[in-house]
Formats: sequence, C-alpha cells, structure tokens
Amino acid sequence: MNVRAPHRGEFPVPLVSILFALTFGALAAPPPSGAGTGDIPQAPPAFALESAYPDTFCAARGGATDIRFSLPRVARVWLQVLDASMSNVVRTLRLAELQPGLHQVTWNGSDDLGVPLADGRYPYQLVALDTTATADTLFRDTKVITLDCSGTAAVGPRTGGVRIALSPGHPNPFRERVRFLIRTERSGRLAVRILDIAGRPVRTLMDTDRPSGELSLEWNGCDEAGRRVPAGVYHCVLRSGAVIQSARVTRLRQARSVATGDAGQGTRTVRAPAGAESPQLD
Repeated sequence: MNVRAPHRGEFPVPLVSILFALTFGALAAPPPSGAGTGDIPQAPPAFALESAYPDTFCAARGGATDIRFSLPRVARVWLQVLDASMSNVVRTLRLAELQPGLHQVTWNGSDDLGVPLADGRYPYQLVALDTTATADTLFRDTKVITLDCSGTAAVGPRTGGVRIALSPGHPNPFRERVRFLIRTERSGRLAVRILDIAGRPVRTLMDTDRPSGELSLEWNGCDEAGRRVPAGVYHCVLRSGAVIQSARVTRLRQARSVATGDAGQGTRTVRAPAGAESPQLD
C-alpha cells in the first residue's frame, strides 16, 4: 500500500478531523454544572409581591418608592394603590399583560391626577390573572406604604443623583401674587403647572428646556385666560423627567376697599386679614 506524504503546508486528513471535532464539539457541549446562560433569565419560581422600598416617604418633598413583584408565567397584572378603606383606587401603577420575570414600578406618592396624596397609610395591591378566556385569579397580595412628611421619616428625591428642589410658595397664603424658587443640578426639560384642589390644570407657568441653576417663577393668581381664580387651595407641580414635586399654596379673597373718614379727608383702604372678623386699617 502506497501512502503519499503530505506536501509542505498540508495537514494529514486524521489531524484535520481531530481539529474539526475539538472545535465544533466544544461549541456544542453543554455548560458545566452551575454555569448560567447569561442572556436567558430564569423565571421566578412563584408569584410574589415585595415590600416597597422605602416603605415610608414624603410625597410633597419629591420622595418616591420602588415596588417589585415576580411573575413565574405570563399574566395580566393590576398593580393599584388604594385608600385606607381599600374601597377606592387612588392610583393605577400597572395594568398590562407582562412576561415572566422580576418587575419594578416607582411611585411618587401622587394620585392618578398627579396631585400628591396626604400623609397616611395606603395599601397597594397586586392582582395577577390568567391570560386565557377564563381569566382565573392566579395571585393576589396586599401590602402597605406610609406617606409621612413630619420630618422624621421623609425621604428625599429619587433622581438618580440629580437633585431638583421646589421651594414652598412665598408668601403663603397670598392674595395677589406668589413666587416659587426652583433649583436644579442638571439642564433638562422643566414643566411647572398650577392645579386646583381637584387636580384640574389651571395655568402652565413653564414647559421648556432649562439650564442648571436657580429659577424664580411667579403666579399672579390667574388662569390661562387671564381670569382671576377663586380663593382656595392650589398646587404648584414641578415635573422633570420622572421626578415630580409639588408645593401647596392658598389664595385668599381679594381685599375690599371702602371709603372712610369725613368729606375732604380722602379715603383709606380697609383690609380684612384671613380669619379676622373685624377689618384692619392699612
């Protein structure tokens, strides 16, 4: 039997076969025990609703909390914040068909109209339904978040390192005009609006891109049409990206001017301060 010697630069056939098997066999081999795939996340083993973190924060000062929940299978999810009686929904955080995995939602303490809620305990509930026609309830759980602006449990803005501050209005209460001071550490889009006590828009003070720094805004107590708004409670709401802050102000009734003194002595303005029964002279 004659065996041809390989030419220079030519591998023998058995060596080529060995190299081929080693290369593609290694690629097809399963990963060693304990090694993850890296790009294929494993579904959680069961439904779960975690406690919010933090579970106590101040909504009026720009605080927020993260709510996380796990789904082991595809499900239609309702995640809602309820009032203390658990009979009314104050905020719907998620209403969608979601894939298996760990999900996170951030809540800033405001209702569906964007108005920060008053201090108190608010239950939040997760309901997961089957996506088939039967829509069976797969999971239901409820936990509680506390809104507290007393100063001891307040949490500052969760802005990813970017601080945004909206000062309380001054003066407050006010009759003619009120001024707000805004501080930002990064340039970006700022929207500042006045809402009434029911969350209805009254006036847009700003909605534009701004550089970092301080900004002073004034509201003259009028709506978009230039009409004087009624006396009452209003919210100045600042929005920058996912960050929302609010300042509550009270507008008083206009002072009444009456003529006093004898003829020839002119007139003086009489103003009744808030809560006073008798007028006070200027």
